[in-house]
Amino acid sequence: MAEAESSPAASGTTTPQLSALPPIPLIVPDPAQDYTPTRKIFTEADIPNWLDSEAYYFIELIIARLSVAVDGKKVEDPCHESEAVKAIVRFLEDLTAKVDDIKLDPSPQRFGNKAFRDWLALMENLETPFQTTSLLNSSLLPVLPELSHHFRTSFGSGPRLDYGTGHELSFLCYLLILRLVGVFSEQDEQAMVTRVFVAYLALVRKLQKVYKLEPAGSKGVWGLDDHQHLVYLWGASQLRTHPTVRPATILSPSTMSPLGISFLFLSSILHINDLKSGPFAEHSPMLHNIASTVPNWAKVNTGLTKMYRAEVLEKVPVVQHVRFGGVLAWRRQSNGEVMPSSGDHLDEDAKRAQEEVGGFKRERDEGTVAPWALPTLSHIDTTGPTPARKGAGTPPSPKPKPTLGGSGATEGERWKE
Repeated sequence: MAEAESSPAASGTTTPQLSALPPIPLIVPDPAQDYTPTRKIFTEADIPNWLDSEAYYFIELIIARLSVAVDGKKVEDPCHESEAVKAIVRFLEDLTAKVDDIKLDPSPQRFGNKAFRDWLALMENLETPFQTTSLLNSSLLPVLPELSHHFRTSFGSGPRLDYGTGHELSFLCYLLILRLVGVFSEQDEQAMVTRVFVAYLALVRKLQKVYKLEPAGSKGVWGLDDHQHLVYLWGASQLRTHPTVRPATILSPSTMSPLGISFLFLSSILHINDLKSGPFAEHSPMLHNIASTVPNWAKVNTGLTKMYRAEVLEKVPVVQHVRFGGVLAWRRQSNGEVMPSSGDHLDEDAKRAQEEVGGFKRERDEGTVAPWALPTLSHIDTTGPTPARKGAGTPPSPKPKPTLGGSGATEGERWKE
């Protein structure tokens, strides 16, 4: 069923080929299996198992596949849109409209507006009926607890009144589950970005602006963006073959403005310029550095892919909020065995206590490592297709163990593959 696909580290002169990546397998839910999502990442000791897990493998794979799916594509370009794609877009647009129905809390508040919690409650009341009537047939209902968790955690934290890349990751997990159980097909992959993710981005931008949500775990000027990352990664892929727009173009707002509606990267720069004042080089030095030093969009995409892995997927304060069930499983990718977790010995009270500490923890701002100095996702195994499986089933083909490196390279060498 899988068509041809491509490598996330394609050069500026090589057209990505779908056949370069494994297909997404079909997971058939087992009615006898418990799909209730649970926490497995508590400390740094859990990161090696996380990197070896089926869930991590599938997250890397879907990031790479969606990057290929939108290569050279504008947001408005025609693409296959299944009924599931259309239904999710409508639901996200409805949730966006409902922001206007909730009055802001007028009381003095230091961080965020507490009315955001009212919107979250409304969303949660609508979410389950939507999933069960518009997306999941009776054979897929067992995955509802896992699917709902990732959707509900995609829009920000009610207790902390913040939003960040961990919430964006939750939405990616939501899309991934739908892809794995067959609600989305391979034909939908372009629309998963240019229709569904675009609608999600419009919603979370409105939530951030209206409710003044704090950046979750922001590194300030040393981070890429206060809230998002994937939008830049896929946005760079969109622009990879553009005949005139170069990374340096983002330093010219007048040139970008007419193109913002078509390209995610450019719309994000315009969004930043709308929210922040002062010189671009001062409030967004990493993006300014990309514009000033990176010669083409292929290298931007590769560098941001490396950066996402190091600064999001390998950071405990971010991935501690990922939950694992029967679809995104805490099983070893190479052999399907259930892995241990540092939280296995904790009782429920201890887990809740650690959740509170972890939830409010903020990383010390030590700056973000330059993306060209970080490992890529290109180690995904491309040796063959992954079989369909039921429940635990047959695990996907093993991938090479990822290794860090490159931090000692010179500035010029770091952009080379």
